[in-house]
Amino acid sequence: GARGAGVSIFGLNEQHTLILVDGQRTTGRIAGGVDTRRCDLTNVEQIEVVKGSASALYGSEAIGGVINIIPRRAKRNLELFIRPTYGSQNTFDLNLAAGTKYKNLNSYFTGGFHRTDGFSIATEDDPDPIGDTVPQSDSWNVENRTQYQITERFAWNFRGDFRQESISAVDARPSGAVFDRTQRTDVLSVTTGPELRIGNTGRFRMWLT
Repeated sequence: GARGAGVSIFGLNEQHTLILVDGQRTTGRIAGGVDTRRCDLTNVEQIEVVKGSASALYGSEAIGGVINIIPRRAKRNLELFIRPTYGSQNTFDLNLAAGTKYKNLNSYFTGGFHRTDGFSIATEDDPDPIGDTVPQSDSWNVENRTQYQITERFAWNFRGDFRQESISAVDARPSGAVFDRTQRTDVLSVTTGPELRIGNTGRFRMWLT
């Protein structure tokens, strides 16, 4: 829809599912929810899901549960990845990724372009629908995650991402009303801060967003 793709856990509204990226809250909620299409799977190493109420730790946003998206890190001196796909309705996806792990520096870049013409599903009651079932959309995004290991236990992290999406659609109601849902969304997020390793498994982080 116009607000993007959300996640519902236990039937609760998407605004009660907390989305984290590497343990950090995501910014840019639209109508209470986070558009999960912002999370490029090219840059995902692992996804952790905690079902049930976690509001005691995270607040009311986590009544339904918590989803923690752990991004990839470069494992070689140079990594490159390109994946173009094309499908029906002129649906085109281009995903790009490049990473480097050199001495104390670990940096991973991802980006992509995505578009589709959208479509309308006809039914017996509405053989010639006015409204769009899936809207026409164009979007592109770029993201970088960098970590510099200053000492064995102390590092500095940086994360920046930008996404632009344009949606063009018509929404038809049973009453006969027709709404133009054309819109454009720009989301920019930049965070940086230190990380301190405590023991073998503990980590203490501070983020400036």
